[in-house]
Amino acid sequence: MISNEFLKKFCAPVTDPRAYLHAPWRDGGIVYATNGFFGVRLEGADVEAVEKTDKHPNFEALFDKTVRPIDMVGSGLSGA
Repeated sequence: MISNEFLKKFCAPVTDPRAYLHAPWRDGGIVYATNGFFGVRLEGADVEAVEKTDKHPNFEALFDKTVRPIDMVGSGLSGA
């Protein structure tokens, strides 16, 4: 299970002027986090997250165009 503490590592630091990137956000059943350079997407994650605002990037469109979901267990990337 992903913890909030772990997910915050993917967020922008509090010194970043883009306050909307300081915490993960939820858009439907998906949680996103980014520091402005890379981002993560978690489906069905049970973590604390703010609701999406107009300032948050449209990661759904980005992920739809560039990244295919990976089955972390089946890929061998999870270490399981």
